[in-house]
Amino acid sequence: MARKYILMTCLLSLALLACGNPEQTTIVPAATATIGEEPFMRKVSPLLLNQIEMRQQQQKQPTPQRRDQMQAMGMDLADLNVQKVFVHLAQRPNDTQVQELRALGVTLYADSWIPPAGSAPTGFLLADMPVSALKNLASKEYVVKLETAERLSQPQGSPRGDKVNQQESRIQ
Repeated sequence: MARKYILMTCLLSLALLACGNPEQTTIVPAATATIGEEPFMRKVSPLLLNQIEMRQQQQKQPTPQRRDQMQAMGMDLADLNVQKVFVHLAQRPNDTQVQELRALGVTLYADSWIPPAGSAPTGFLLADMPVSALKNLASKEYVVKLETAERLSQPQGSPRGDKVNQQESRIQ
């Protein structure tokens, strides 16, 4: 299943690259090639793996094309060593867990905690994670899933608004 998502992410990246100048195209290899395939890494979303791989490549060999691609994905390029992530947990982290995560260099934004609700079995909170802490963070038993928090938000309906049940309000 994870390979399917990685393949879809790579295909999406290739499609985005195809929109640019083909002479300046940089192909991003699958992230698992360098990050690893330990079982706990299944907790990490393919898009997050791809973004971390792009950060690592940009640090080693910076290119304007990759920088532009990263910006187009909504990535924060202020510090290539830090990735904004959503950390999914079964419940709010306790003090011991918070201290463990801080020791990894992870900055948790406790006020961003969204508890599990309805059909969502996990809650999540926003965090800044050093890229080098990915494996250690993913290996924590209480971490259920890691997703990127660096992407562009897009409207989820038609421009006419017909997916939203709207009624005109009139002042009488």
